[in-house]
Amino acid sequence: MQARSRSPTPSVEAKAAEPTAIGFGPVSRTSVQRVRPGYREQGLWGLVDSRTTHF
Repeated sequence: MQARSRSPTPSVEAKAAEPTAIGFGPVSRTSVQRVRPGYREQGLWGLVDSRTTHF
């Protein structure tokens, strides 16, 4: 198994640039890397701040 690189990939760079391109504030590569696992596991719900959702 190949070890993962810690340097940002072009896809992370592109994903971080998208919000700025459509008029939102800048998003860092670190933010993209931080939220990706939640999105992979839970879809859109993985991006929601769970501190603000109470069912």
